[in-house]
Amino acid sequence: MQVFFYISASTKQNFAYHVLLLLHLSQRKRPKFQMIRLSLFVVSILFFIKNTTAQTEFYGIFKNESVYILNPKDTISKKYCIDSIFFNRKPYKTDLKSDRVTVDFSGKNIMENKAVVIEIYHKPDCLPMILNPESFYPKSTCEIPAVNLITDTLVWKTINERGTLNFEIEQYRWNTWKTVATVQGLGTPDTNTYKYNVEFHTGVNRFRVKQTDYSQVARFSDEIIFTSSEPPVQFSPGDGETVSRYIEFSAVTDYEVFDFYGEFLFSGRANRIDVYALNPGTYFLKFDNNMVSFIRR
Repeated sequence: MQVFFYISASTKQNFAYHVLLLLHLSQRKRPKFQMIRLSLFVVSILFFIKNTTAQTEFYGIFKNESVYILNPKDTISKKYCIDSIFFNRKPYKTDLKSDRVTVDFSGKNIMENKAVVIEIYHKPDCLPMILNPESFYPKSTCEIPAVNLITDTLVWKTINERGTLNFEIEQYRWNTWKTVATVQGLGTPDTNTYKYNVEFHTGVNRFRVKQTDYSQVARFSDEIIFTSSEPPVQFSPGDGETVSRYIEFSAVTDYEVFDFYGEFLFSGRANRIDVYALNPGTYFLKFDNNMVSFIRR
């Protein structure tokens, strides 16, 4: 789902209050003709906000089933939220004076599982929602019978895909599974083959492929394990030591920096980190397959 524009009622009220307050405070300092121009400007802005139309797009697949959309009433006008609906960029005619709008797909000359889009123009103080997502969004049905590592290329095969969904490549690093890449699925039930070049850290590397649909229930491939023979990456000045400007690595590596409370600060891939901009204090550093600390002087 993509929401392109939204202004809440409170935002409108606050905006109007501050603009009118500014207008009041400036009355004694401006000539009358300038006040008239400023008043017209304020009225124009408020008219624009009042009449702004929000746009929401729902991307899914064609399942030859009706889709039901929640159509609440606008908090200001008390009218129904949806002004118009487009299906695949063409106007769609249906009854909009109801709290549940139906988009009927029956009779559409569209191949099943083909990507479609429902585009909704609505009032900015409300938000339509799809009530039966299982009838519109792709569901993860794929099986991943094979996953292999050929040199530095992860290769996996799938069957029984129905609907385009992304595959996430996950690597186990720093005591958790991390998504390192995303590959768009083909969405066809035949045997599909995917490839992606991965980066290794030193020691034992573990990879797997994951796919998740609208229900947030994930499907996983088997894990594949590779042990790197490269020597562990070293860093200077050392665990718990003080640094004033640069942290140096013995090889290019992925890294992440956290503050003393564990809040993520920044990440990258390099053989050197410039920490000059950090405030003095203790920080935590993840790199290669290690987790250490350092003190910014």
